[in-house]
Amino acid sequence: ELPGLKTSTIFNPKYKNGIKNKLQKKQRKFGLVGKNINYSFSKKYFTEKFTQNHFHNCDYGNYDIENIKAFTEIIKKSKGLVGLNVTI
Repeated sequence: ELPGLKTSTIFNPKYKNGIKNKLQKKQRKFGLVGKNINYSFSKKYFTEKFTQNHFHNCDYGNYDIENIKAFTEIIKKSKGLVGLNVTI
């Protein structure tokens, strides 16, 4: 059960696709931040894990930055970003 929502509300047919479907479709972004990270296996690994576990609304990307000053731009511009791994 979701906070503030009764289970009956989530599956109530008066909602076109149900609240549950809308929540599942919300895109969630994860990624790896670092410099010169094209060698990293993280994107392939997490993309496969998301697919295997049916997390179809999750995406994993590499955020290759030249210096730490670019980090704030990633946060500002990446809608739906919920988690990052950092490599040095």
